[in-house]
This record gives sequence, C-alpha cells and structure tokens, in this order.
Amino acid sequence: MARTGITKDQVFEAAREIRDEGGTVTIAAVRGRLGNTGSYSTYSRHLAEWRKQESPENPAPPTPASVETIARRLWSEAWRLASESLESAGRQWEKEKKHLEFEVHNLAIELDQSKQAFDEAMEKLQSTMKGLMEKTLAFEHLKDDHEKLEKTHEATLERAGKLERDNAALLQKLDSAVRDITRLENELAESRARERQALEEAAVLRERVESVAKTEGSSSRRKKS
Repeated sequence: MARTGITKDQVFEAAREIRDEGGTVTIAAVRGRLGNTGSYSTYSRHLAEWRKQESPENPAPPTPASVETIARRLWSEAWRLASESLESAGRQWEKEKKHLEFEVHNLAIELDQSKQAFDEAMEKLQSTMKGLMEKTLAFEHLKDDHEKLEKTHEATLERAGKLERDNAALLQKLDSAVRDITRLENELAESRARERQALEEAAVLRERVESVAKTEGSSSRRKKS
C-alpha cells in the first residue's frame, strides 16, 4: 500500500493553523492534523524549516521571571503532551507496521498464487501450442495426401476419358462390322437364293433333256423296227 506524500506547504499550513489556534506545534500535532500520514523524518525536516522561517531576526528582550516560570510550566506540559503524542504515534506506527507486514505477507501469498497460475497457464499454453503444431503437421500430411488423391483422381479421369474415347471408337468399329456382317449376310442370302433358283432351273432343264432324250430314243427304236 503506497503512502500519500506530504508536501512542505501542507506542513507549513498545518503548523500555522495550530499556532494560531493557540496549540503547540509538534510533529505529532501536525501529523495528526494531516491525517497521521507521512514519515516522521519528513515532518521533522519541514517543521525545522518552518520554525527557522517563523523565528524573528532581532533578538528578543530578556524574559521576565514570571514569564520564565510560566514558560517552564508550559514547556513541561508541552513536553509531556509531546511525549504522549510521540508514544501514541509510536503505537500507531507499530500498528501500521504490523498492518503493512500483514499486507506484504498477503501480497507475497498472492504473488505466489499468481506465479503458480501463470506457470499453469504457460504449461497449458505450451501444451496447446504443441497440440496445435501436431494438428498442423497432421493437416499438412492430410493436405499432401489430398493433393496426391487429386492428382490420382485427375489421372484416373484422364484414363477414363481415354477409355471412353477408345470405347466410342470400338463401338463405331463394331457398328461398322455389324453393318458389314448384315450386308454380307444379305448378300449370302441373295447368293443362296440365286443358287437355289439356278439349281431349280438346272433340274428343270435336266428333266427336259431327259424327256427329250427319251422321246428321241423311242423314235429311233420305232424307225429301226
């Protein structure tokens, strides 16, 4: 916990207020007026400068005995009050010191917890980064495999296209062969029909020839008899 800084002007103003109110300007009084904040050494330094500025330059006349008696009493009372204030301030300082020590202890615990949380976060981050790198490598492998598959697919498509073109050419050749076979079958059928017709005509002619031959033989036999 940071302390609020006390300035010289604040100390001077508080000292003048205490003096004008008829009070005794002491470190404890000024510090109490300013909220019991700041170090005693700071108050002592600023008050010494303030007293030096507030002191008259010309020497004062001799102090009467009655005034000295009153002054001694006032000084004793002021010393007593200052001592009590100093003791109270000391106790307050010890209280604040213990409070600060407690806060420092708590801050140390929080620091350890924060460090542990930071180490755990870093460990998780490193684990996450490692997993991400592994996934990245796996993705790169998958990407390479995908590119290889794409190339294989493209080659397969090219072969399929070539096979399709070859198949189309074969189908054309097959259609041409079927047409040729059909034509040849038709020509063969026509040839066989012509052959049957020729055989039939030959059979008729043979019958005619045989008939003529029989007729001529009968005529010759009749002439000889």
